[in-house]
Amino acid sequence: MNKVFKVVALGATAVGKSSILLRAARNQYTDGHQPTIGAVYYRKTVQLPKTEEVIKLELWDTAGQERYNSVTQLYYRNACVILIVFSMDDADSLQKAIDWNNVLIEQNSDATRCLVGNKSDICKKCPRAEQYAQDNNLKYFVVSAKMGNGVEELFQHIAQSCNKLKQHTQSAKVLIVEPKEYIKDKKFCC
Repeated sequence: MNKVFKVVALGATAVGKSSILLRAARNQYTDGHQPTIGAVYYRKTVQLPKTEEVIKLELWDTAGQERYNSVTQLYYRNACVILIVFSMDDADSLQKAIDWNNVLIEQNSDATRCLVGNKSDICKKCPRAEQYAQDNNLKYFVVSAKMGNGVEELFQHIAQSCNKLKQHTQSAKVLIVEPKEYIKDKKFCC
């Protein structure tokens, strides 16, 4: 099974969603902030440790501006993993991340959700985020897209989550039943 898993980053504007995904996909960082319009995506392959298994990821970067929220919802549909990103130095962005998590809960999203604190090069800890993640059964990661700290660990976790899903879907069996031939003289209504 050669499946590509969809990973979507949500969060407020200027929290570093684009920077995290660019660091993950191309190991690059740019200081200039250009707001994302709609969505952009990258591809990334991750080799799982101690195996030769490779997981292919499609990384979707969504616009953080509120005016794009209704469009953003189209991008995270059918996602395997959703990264809910906030900036470690911005309490308002954490509240917006919490709001996104609540939207996902209301919509019964079955995607794996990770709370991701970016800009750990500026601020190392966020006790409120740690507590929120623990209380809401979210995996919590602290990263710095600028320095690259924690990004690889985040994507190893994502790949392992997708691999578990892949193994689960591979073990499911589908029974295909051939329809009986219709009698030529009998008419059927549509």
